[in-house]
Amino acid sequence: LIGMAIAGSIVWAVRIVASNALGMEAMGFGDVTLMAMVGTFIGWQPSLLVFFIAPFTSLVFVLVAWILTGEKAFPFGPYLCSATMIV
Repeated sequence: LIGMAIAGSIVWAVRIVASNALGMEAMGFGDVTLMAMVGTFIGWQPSLLVFFIAPFTSLVFVLVAWILTGEKAFPFGPYLCSATMIV
């Protein structure tokens, strides 16, 4: 339960702050629930590592897709899952 609360709270806090800063939804609530589930299964310490590794797992794919399509919004869930597999 602690892992669920901490992992979900961190993503929820980032979601709120980034949405207010950008003026649009930065992360969906699906990312919050996904990280809460990850925190439930692997614990709160590894879930922090997952949250900080996920942007690096997405970097190459998002840059290539951005160059090819010009799209600026990408789902973050698949990269959270890949970072969970790495951890």
